Formats: sequence, structure tokens, C-alpha cells
Amino acid sequence: MSVIATAFCPIIYSPNKIITFTKESLDLPVKMDVVATGIVMLPDPLKVILKRVILTGYPLRCHKKKATIRYMFFDPKDIKYFKPVELYTTNGLRGHIKDSLGTHGLMKCTFNDHIK
Repeated sequence: MSVIATAFCPIIYSPNKIITFTKESLDLPVKMDVVATGIVMLPDPLKVILKRVILTGYPLRCHKKKATIRYMFFDPKDIKYFKPVELYTTNGLRGHIKDSLGTHGLMKCTFNDHIK
């Protein structure tokens, strides 16, 4: 099967060949199995890498349509980055991030209906 993968490694230029291994156990002698082989592709800044992630957070305080959410982010920079993204609750409410609270990742959110 054909697969494209991304790796953190030293700079490698195309068309180098690649062999990836995995360790079987931590005992000596170390047994390594071949996982994949292939070649390095040309760098393309326009290639789209699509990944869907579901982030979950827990309400700290709720009042009518406003809520304070924690444990979704742990840095105010992350909250600022995800501010344009629409939020969804398990009950089907939609909302937006208003701003961050403090330096530990708390955030204020508003939703389209009363929070139960």
C-alpha cells in the first residue's frame, strides 16, 4: 500500500532511500524489524496535510449562555490560535471563544442557547 508520512529527523534531500525499523524488545541483543521502505519526496509547501482532531474541555462555570471552559488548552497562545473556530457541545449547542482567562488555558465562551 502507498503511504505518505512525516518525520522529525535530520534534513534529507530527494531522492534518498529510507528504511524504517522498530525495536522488538528492550532486552539484549536488540532485535529490529523493518516497518517500511521508500524514498524521500520533493518538498512542496502547497501540499495539504489534513488532520481532524476533537478537543474536549470541561465547564468550570456556566451562566445562561456564557461558560468558562478548562482543560481544553493549557496556553493562552493556543486559545488565540483557535479563536475563529466554532465550538460544539454534546447537546448540539454552537458557540465561539471570547477570550482567555489568566495564563493556564481557561477561556470564556458564549453559546447560541442556554447551557444545561
